[in-house]
Amino acid sequence: MFRRFSIQVSLRVVIIIILAILLGFIFGDERLFFNQVILVIALVTVLYNLIWFVHQTNRDVARFLDAIRQADFTSSFNRKQLGKSYGRMYKSFEMVLTAFDKVKIEKEGQYQFLQLVVEHINIGIISVAEDESIALINEPALQLLGISKPAYWISLKEACPAFKEKVDEIGASGKRLIEVSINGESLRLSVDVSSTILIGKTYRLITFKDIHSEIELNEIDAWHKLIRILTHEIMNSLTTVSSLTETMQMMLEPKDGDSGNQSFTEETMKDLRFSLKTIGKRSDGLLHFVEDYRKVTKVPPPVIESTSVKSLIEEMAHLHSSDLQDEGIKLEMEMEDFNLNIDPAQIDQVLINLVSNSRYALVGRSGALIKVKSYTSEMGKHIAVVDNGTGIDKKAMPEIFVPFYTTRDNGSGIGLSLSKQIMSLHGAKISVVSEHGKGTTVLLTFLNN
Repeated sequence: MFRRFSIQVSLRVVIIIILAILLGFIFGDERLFFNQVILVIALVTVLYNLIWFVHQTNRDVARFLDAIRQADFTSSFNRKQLGKSYGRMYKSFEMVLTAFDKVKIEKEGQYQFLQLVVEHINIGIISVAEDESIALINEPALQLLGISKPAYWISLKEACPAFKEKVDEIGASGKRLIEVSINGESLRLSVDVSSTILIGKTYRLITFKDIHSEIELNEIDAWHKLIRILTHEIMNSLTTVSSLTETMQMMLEPKDGDSGNQSFTEETMKDLRFSLKTIGKRSDGLLHFVEDYRKVTKVPPPVIESTSVKSLIEEMAHLHSSDLQDEGIKLEMEMEDFNLNIDPAQIDQVLINLVSNSRYALVGRSGALIKVKSYTSEMGKHIAVVDNGTGIDKKAMPEIFVPFYTTRDNGSGIGLSLSKQIMSLHGAKISVVSEHGKGTTVLLTFLNN
C-alpha cells in the first residue's frame, strides 16, 4: 500500500544494518580508529535521515493545518514523492485548501456586497460591540447625525449627546420615537435597538430614520382627504339652500304691473313652505354634521379602570338584542374572560359602532350572523367582531378610517374614525379584514394589558 515509502524506509534500514555490521567488525581495532569514527558518523546520519523521513507526513499534516489556521491557501504538496497513497492524500490536502480559498473569496464578496447594501439603505445603522467599539456605521447614519466616523460609542457623547443618551435609555432592545436637535435642526427619529450574539460576542444593532418628512406627507394627505369630504358635505347642503333661496326670492319679487301688496296663490304658498322645510332640513343636517365633527376632534381622555371583558360584551349584547332579533340577525359570543385596563364607556361605544356597522352590512341577508369573540395571544388581549355580511369593497378599504367617509346612505362616517381615536388613546390597535361579499372581521388588540 505504501510501496515507495516502504522501499525508501527499507533501504535506510538496510544501510543502517550494513553500517552497524561493519562497525561491529572493526570496533576496538585501534588501527581502524578513523574508519570507526566515519562509520559512527554515517550511522548517526542515516538514523537521523530515517527519523526525518518517517516524520515527513506529520510535518506535511502540520503545514496543512497551519495553512488553514492562517488562511494561507496557496500551499502545495509534492504528490509523487512517496507513492500513490500519499499522492492521493496530498491531492486531498490541495483540494481542501482550494475549497477553503473559494469560500474565503465568496465570503469576501458577500461582505463587500453587504457593505454596499448597508451604505445604500436610506436608514442609519450603527453596530456597537460589547467593548463599546463601533463595529459598523453607514453613511446615512453619519449624515443624519452630522458627524465623522467615530471609533467608539462614547465618542458620540461629544458629537451628539442627546441621541446617545436617548438610545442608551432604550437599553439592549426596544423601539422608540425620539426628538433630537442636531446642528440646530430638530429631527424626529424612529429608533429600533436589538441585541445579538455573534461568535461569542454581544453586539447592539441600532437602526434609525428621520420620519419628519413622512409624517408631514401623511398629515398633508390626511388633511386633503378630510377637506375633500368636508367640502363635499358642506357643498351638498349649501348648494341646495342657495338654489332654494334664489327660487324663493324670484317667487317673492313683484312682477311687472303688480302693486306692492302682492297676494300669493295656494300653489305658490305650497312651494314656499316646501322650500323653507327643505332649507330647514338641510340646515339641521349641516348642524348634525358639525356636531359629528366636534365629536371626532374632541375625544376626552379615557378614565382607566379594570373592567371584565365578559361583562362589557354581555352589556353590549343586551343593548342590541331586541333590534337584532327584529332584524333576523343571530348574535353569538365566544368569550374568554379577562380584565382590561380601559375606559369601559369609550370601549363600549367602540363595540356599539362595530355592531351597528355589521347590522347595516347584514340587511336582507339570509343566515345573518354577528360573532363577538374575546381571547388572548402572544400579541396581547383581543376582542373581535365578525359578520358574514356584504363586506367592504377593496377600493374603499384605504378610506374607512377617514372621518366622514361612509358607504352607507344615511351614515355619518365617524364610527370607525372615532373608534380608531379611542383605541389610540388606550394605546391599542384596531384592524379590519374584509372581502367584498364574504364578510368583515374587526379586531381590537390591547397591547399593554
